[in-house]
Amino acid sequence: MGGNTYLSLGRPLPNRANIVITNIKDFEAPGCIIVFSLEEALERAKAEEEKSATDHKEIFIIGGASIYTQMLPHVQKLYLTIVDDEPAEVDTYFPDYSEFKKIISESETQEYNGLKFKFIELTR
Repeated sequence: MGGNTYLSLGRPLPNRANIVITNIKDFEAPGCIIVFSLEEALERAKAEEEKSATDHKEIFIIGGASIYTQMLPHVQKLYLTIVDDEPAEVDTYFPDYSEFKKIISESETQEYNGLKFKFIELTR
């Protein structure tokens, strides 16, 4: 995750290694691994994945926008939540993922607090 995503969460996500990519040399994120490049993040993520005691080993990218854009060429699978909404003003969009053409799974449309959404899993 990027530094702003970490700050918005205010804490590391439980039961997993949390890697924060930042260009701020004195960035503090207790309980997280701090790195300063995409390459370093990938190296550390792979090392953490190998140390994992679970059989299900995946590296998840949780944002923000710059991190998604930089990481998209490196990922094989997307787990997306598609929300049926058109906000009045937005300044950030998820990057183009049109090369992910194979649908692995897609949920039925659901609704929560008036918002319709579905989950979709895609691969290249």
